[in-house]
Amino acid sequence: LHSTSRRQRQMCIRDRLKNFTRGKFIFACVILGIVAFITIFVNFYIMNIGTSVPVSREQEYQSALNSYEQDPTPYRELKLMYYQQFFDDFSKLMETEHLSKSNVADQMYFLYQNYYSYQYVLEHFNQPELTNLLDSASESEKSDTFYISLKNNSQSDYERVAKLFSFYEQEFNHMHQAVQNDSYYHYAQYVVLSEDLQREFVSEDPVVIRPEFSYAVENKIDDYQDIRLLNYQFYQDFKQNLESNPIPSREKYRSGDTLAYRMDTYEQTVQYYEFMHEYWKEGMALTKYGIEHQLKTDIPIVGDNLYAPYQTSQTYMNYGLSLGVVILFLLILTNSSIVSKEYEEGTVKLLYTKKAPRWEILLAKICYLIILMYLFWIVGSIFYFLFSGLFYGFGDLLSSKLLYVNGVVVELPYLICYFRELLISSLPVIFFICFLYGMSSFLSNVALTASLLSIVSLFSAFFFSLVSFLRDVDFSLFFWTPFPYLNMRYVLQYNDDFIYSQVVYGISRTSFVLPCVIGIVLVLGISFVVLNFQDVKTKA
Repeated sequence: LHSTSRRQRQMCIRDRLKNFTRGKFIFACVILGIVAFITIFVNFYIMNIGTSVPVSREQEYQSALNSYEQDPTPYRELKLMYYQQFFDDFSKLMETEHLSKSNVADQMYFLYQNYYSYQYVLEHFNQPELTNLLDSASESEKSDTFYISLKNNSQSDYERVAKLFSFYEQEFNHMHQAVQNDSYYHYAQYVVLSEDLQREFVSEDPVVIRPEFSYAVENKIDDYQDIRLLNYQFYQDFKQNLESNPIPSREKYRSGDTLAYRMDTYEQTVQYYEFMHEYWKEGMALTKYGIEHQLKTDIPIVGDNLYAPYQTSQTYMNYGLSLGVVILFLLILTNSSIVSKEYEEGTVKLLYTKKAPRWEILLAKICYLIILMYLFWIVGSIFYFLFSGLFYGFGDLLSSKLLYVNGVVVELPYLICYFRELLISSLPVIFFICFLYGMSSFLSNVALTASLLSIVSLFSAFFFSLVSFLRDVDFSLFFWTPFPYLNMRYVLQYNDDFIYSQVVYGISRTSFVLPCVIGIVLVLGISFVVLNFQDVKTKA
């Protein structure tokens, strides 16, 4: 037994050395690095693209400046004054670190517009200056929101204009102070005050301000990225969803006014709501624990995996769990001929003259592919680790991850959780590796092997999206096979398409284990039996 095991290890090493080339490895590393960089950079760009919104405002300012220089009018002079104040504060805003620049900039734009329009109308109410200013606007300028505000206010009641100006003046002062002091605390004061002023001056039923602003004022939080504030914000979201979305009655289901609009039956709708209730309770528990211990959480938002409660380096490194699809295609490109090539080149005769049984030789090839898969996955994960750390910091990657286990929140090192999920995600890929091996055993045409397996893999990678799209097709039998589970990110990250399949077909997050194990055993067993009794001359 000892000599057999030693021969098997030696053959595995020789087989790896024979198939493993530096060119293939470098090619795979380059592809994995490009995939990791593009994934993280694109997501980072999407999350930060909002800061470019004010560029259009700057163009408006430059246009107003040019128009005033070419043909100064009272209307253009006032508009230029408003633009200058806005961009003085906007420039200061761009230097801040504790404010959400894109959100604040848009609010500033309309707030300053209202402030200057009401101020001018109040100072020149029923005076010729106001009429002359409105008359000086060109036909194209009369469609400006600034002009419309001036026009409407000039025709309004003086007391109403005075009341609203008092409202905007207080808002303006708080916003100006928040920008000048780079203080989210002052900005939160502005938002809370805005609600009070709106209730007093505008309406008895104002828009409800999100509770995180009151929380920031109460706890004197001065940074919009403070962990406590972010956790509290999403704790309130989960709580509100849970409270405002009870399991619907049959009458409400028939009206179509439910979250589970894609479900075909009332029973499926109930199951969907039950799942979402558990998800919201889990989110509340994790974010509450994060508030109490000042820890970040990594909870994907159902239906949109890109936007987790807040983007951290953990969020982006989790995309490395989807590398199984990319790695499988790399193995298809570089190893489709792992068996058939032996017959084409005639080296199979030399292999089968060894004293070791055929099944040991064949097992060595499978071991080589699996080892290569994990090697590629580790290399790809290192790329994700580096790029995620460079964009979002390495601190989160070296910290804890919060897990909700049997109703209790526990902390585990993030990297341990990542590689645990990597091992889980690798089981379906191992099946496809065995499938690749089997097809290479039966088909002598390498191009045909690669093409067929690529089509099957592509179908499997987007299987859950296909199920969700083709609702009239019955996919029940497919879920008893390993093919739907190649892209395990659907399963691990609460993807909405997986939830649909979970409700409609009754699968769970562990349904993939048994089909994958059985599939691996069947494919390997059939391949070993066929190749063990196959005539070398016939195959060749």
